[in-house]
Amino acid sequence: MEESEQQMNFEFQQAKKAEKLNSEQPRARPFKDRIEYLRAHNLLVAKNKAKTNSNVGSVIKKTWITGQRHCCKKPMSELQPITLSQMKVPMVHTGHYLPCRVVTTEANVVVATEVFIEDTNGHIEKLSLYNFNCDLDDSTWLKAGTILFVKEPYIKFGSVAHTTMIRVDSPSDVVFVDETNKDLLSQAGVLAWYKPERFTFEMLKKKANELFKSGDYEEALKFYHHALEIHPESEVIHLNMAATLLQLERFYEAYEEAYKAVRGDLTEDLKDKALFRMGKAAYGMRIWQKAFDHFESLDASRLPSAVVELAKVKSRLHEATTGKYDLRKIYKKPRQKMQFFDVADYTGPVKVADIPGKGKGLVVTEDVKKGTLLLVSKAYALSYDKNEDKTLCVGFNMMTKTCVSTTQVHVIIETIQKLKKNPQTAKELYSLYAGDLDRDEKISAGVIDAGRIERICLYNCFGSSFEYDREK
Repeated sequence: MEESEQQMNFEFQQAKKAEKLNSEQPRARPFKDRIEYLRAHNLLVAKNKAKTNSNVGSVIKKTWITGQRHCCKKPMSELQPITLSQMKVPMVHTGHYLPCRVVTTEANVVVATEVFIEDTNGHIEKLSLYNFNCDLDDSTWLKAGTILFVKEPYIKFGSVAHTTMIRVDSPSDVVFVDETNKDLLSQAGVLAWYKPERFTFEMLKKKANELFKSGDYEEALKFYHHALEIHPESEVIHLNMAATLLQLERFYEAYEEAYKAVRGDLTEDLKDKALFRMGKAAYGMRIWQKAFDHFESLDASRLPSAVVELAKVKSRLHEATTGKYDLRKIYKKPRQKMQFFDVADYTGPVKVADIPGKGKGLVVTEDVKKGTLLLVSKAYALSYDKNEDKTLCVGFNMMTKTCVSTTQVHVIIETIQKLKKNPQTAKELYSLYAGDLDRDEKISAGVIDAGRIERICLYNCFGSSFEYDREK
């Protein structure tokens, strides 16, 4: 215990030193030797992989939670390109974006995904991406050669060795640019990175289908997009994209792609698939009536799986309208190792109102009897302690001066990822209490405000310390 406290104190001291450095006047960004830093990065990746793959103890990863994160709220059209040699540290380079390309073959994954990038002049810098991936052991998702536009890059001194890095907390601050996008690359002054499309429509479709079958949905989506650039009206590609987006839980986009497909000249079989995927997407969007309408319109003899989905959505409609739930079934789900409950929200005789001098509150709209169900609200995001995981996260909450658990760190990432996948849910999330931040601030569509979300999680998250044996 004494050793862990000493380590914690050391971490706080290092963070304070970095905080002091990051409050000083900006200076020229120091040059990084390409060979030296890339060699050091590769050695660190190999060392951490060996530790993760060993059978000795858990891997502990650390992060700091401050509730103060920069995020760019301007569209790309209002930003100008910048190079690394023009940047200063510590500084948020407002009004600019950094066109860069990943040069490392594998990332060092702490809580952030750490890679090295180069600009158009060949200069390199460490790029730390926070909240971009829920899997904190995945070191290969960001591939060498990936082109990024980092909006309003924040370059700072890190808490370890106090070397410089570009830190990004909001996924909306990075635009992933395809190497075949000549117009965007030309505008950014990095046309040298352009590569023309080499594949035909059929080749792209085949490759995308293979990637989908192998479970690499992000890459599959990329190839489907390329295919659409050649044949924008292809109903089959729109249909396949809908299936891919459903796997990625990007429900609103999945619905739009299936809708584009169903408007085309489809065979009866393909039209059934489109309507089925529209129903699945509507279910994921939690729009129960729309999901019901789509599933009900299908012929069960041609698509038997629609019967199962129709039964599910009928249960959700019943819950949402009556407030009656199968509590016995819900109680049994943890014992079946089903951690995410599939239930509808319900609002009884209550409403949210402004309470003078106290902020928002929940008030009843009529006299209620004892035992009346007032409200059922499914959590926006969930995180569970997975006992089989070897990776533990320790969060140092600078707002409360306390340490937080792995699940508390993960739920922030899960929340940000859900918003990234379905930005249409922003109003639901941003309306939650976030401390002294202006709750009526208008945040542009698509902007992920990581600092606000950290505060929302601090004030609105709750959990149970109740332990149970799932096998009993």
